[in-house]
Amino acid sequence: MEFLKHPSKLNPPKDLPPDVPFRKRQLEKIGKILRLPFKTGRRRRVVFGTLFILVFSIGLAAAAGVYFFFQVRGFTVLGSELGSAISSRDLPRIEASLNTIDSRLWKTEAAFAGMYILRVVPRVGDYYRDGSYALKAMRLAVDTGDEIMKALDPYKEILGLFSGFGNQITLEQRLQNLFETLPALSGKLDLVWTGIGSIREELGKINPSRYPEDFHGIRVRFWLEEAQNILKDTAPLVSRGREILKIVPSLAGSPRRTYLVIFQNDAELRATGGFITGFSLVTVEDGLVKSNDFHSGAYFAAHYPPELGYPPNSLRKYLGVRKWHFQDSNYYPDFPTTAKIILEVWKKSGLKPVSGVIGVNTQIASDILNLTGPIRIPGYDRDFSSRSKLPASCRGGGKDFTSENLVCRLEIYVEKAPRKKDGSTPTTEERKAILDLVSDAVLKKILESPAEIWPQLVDFVFEHLEKRNLLIFSPKSDEQSLFGELGYTGKILKSDGDYLHVNDSNFGGKKTNLFLEESVSQSLVKNEDGTWRKTVSIDYYNPEPYDNWLSANYRDFVRIYVPKGSRLVGVEGEIQIWTHPETASYLIANPEGWTEAGKTVFGAFFMVSPQVKHTLTFVYDLPKGTVGGREYSLYVQRQSGTNIGLVKVQIGDTMESVNLETDREITIQLEK
Repeated sequence: MEFLKHPSKLNPPKDLPPDVPFRKRQLEKIGKILRLPFKTGRRRRVVFGTLFILVFSIGLAAAAGVYFFFQVRGFTVLGSELGSAISSRDLPRIEASLNTIDSRLWKTEAAFAGMYILRVVPRVGDYYRDGSYALKAMRLAVDTGDEIMKALDPYKEILGLFSGFGNQITLEQRLQNLFETLPALSGKLDLVWTGIGSIREELGKINPSRYPEDFHGIRVRFWLEEAQNILKDTAPLVSRGREILKIVPSLAGSPRRTYLVIFQNDAELRATGGFITGFSLVTVEDGLVKSNDFHSGAYFAAHYPPELGYPPNSLRKYLGVRKWHFQDSNYYPDFPTTAKIILEVWKKSGLKPVSGVIGVNTQIASDILNLTGPIRIPGYDRDFSSRSKLPASCRGGGKDFTSENLVCRLEIYVEKAPRKKDGSTPTTEERKAILDLVSDAVLKKILESPAEIWPQLVDFVFEHLEKRNLLIFSPKSDEQSLFGELGYTGKILKSDGDYLHVNDSNFGGKKTNLFLEESVSQSLVKNEDGTWRKTVSIDYYNPEPYDNWLSANYRDFVRIYVPKGSRLVGVEGEIQIWTHPETASYLIANPEGWTEAGKTVFGAFFMVSPQVKHTLTFVYDLPKGTVGGREYSLYVQRQSGTNIGLVKVQIGDTMESVNLETDREITIQLEK
């Protein structure tokens, strides 16, 4: 069978190398490649050693990265537990949660250190540095939390900061304990204020836009932006933390103080929140209300003329008044200006001196009943469920005042009070006695509530300060400066870029604002000279039928506050135009408008019937420099008590919209 063999196998040439396996041949080729650049074995060992270290480091970084990922995922559960512990104000539980997070954080930091080599890798290095900023911020947060625990621990029994304690004492007792403790606490929290500032600084170095919305169930970008925004919003509070703790006892009546509280009915909207239906002299001492002396708005006129003097022309023209009455004193949208006017006339009245002015909208009274539950007042406990002609909000709740029916039922008892037994008509003071009874009943219910309501009450106060349903003015410069920095004074604010404040005043339109729906649409186009022309359209609609009691023809005096130097081009939907603070006209008499609170102001008056849609439009040119070259920025300041919900802005094909529950900032990137 020799003839079956390949010729080369029969007589192989002597100069061919011996046959070797394929894998061995490949290894020899690799070896030749690796040997090629090196003239000495020493160089080869150096390069191989470097490669080994590099490969080992990458492998170690990869392993550390996997470990790091699983450690980070664990923080979501731990964060939820800490949030729950904080909500319950349970100090031991908070401390335990912080300890668990601290332990996990040490492991995470160790895993992250194993990825140190990634800092030099292009692109990856940016993420590594962000990780180091985030971990440093977390470490600062945990350490700051520990400082808070150390500061509060000696007082946890007094303040009731442990599980189940809240239902053992009333809110009144907890308030008293709190104000006794604050002075001692203020000096112990210096490290806390510093720590929070450092956390803000570290997180501020991270750019959230380069992160995905969601990564394995973690909302990375959202939480980064949320943390940065929260720290930014609380910066004024933190920067003056020690000062706040020192001032709070004084504000709460240590020593005793009396405040002038004006009650603004936002169902009849006015510049700072609503028609002043009454006022109260509230005396506080050590955080407790010692007296609440209520009077109707007309009381001041009857007992202390001549009140505020000659009224602004729009009040004379649209309300037909010859004197500037106390209940119309909140004419200027800037609340500090209004408060100063009130205090000036108050000093001349000979009434008890006051330490400040607090504006309270009726929306607060409604919302607080969601916390305390309904109230029932003898003599004012009628059941209106069968009164089909009343709005639905009036008919529910049986004989009680509830969050839903409070405002409407107050209007029934005040505006439709029956004649007295002798047949005479009740005086304004007698008709509004119900307001005094309601305020006393609500205060009593709050103070007698279990201390468990305390966290909700704190959140409630801050929420309404943000929404400007609660406004504060103090004649003391240090206190007013603090309130102003926190944004709680109702002041017309300074801003960079564009600005808009729409201010409605219901002059004779009954209680239409109970039902009114209002929205704002804005559009901008660029003029040939490089400036921008802006159109602001305000839509109004009252869905309730006319009854000439609550729902009536809406008579609105509108002022818009815009960047100083704006120039009015046109107005539509108006009866009269106001381009001067004391003069109305049917044409644009003064395109520059007038200046007030650092802004240019344009005004208009119109009327609209129920169930009829109406649009009021202002067109004006913004001053040069208002709009940047690459970005448009707008600050929309909310009017206290406003009906405005949706606010839209459009430039070209880009539209942004927000809900105006609080002040809002809108930013739009401009096309290059």
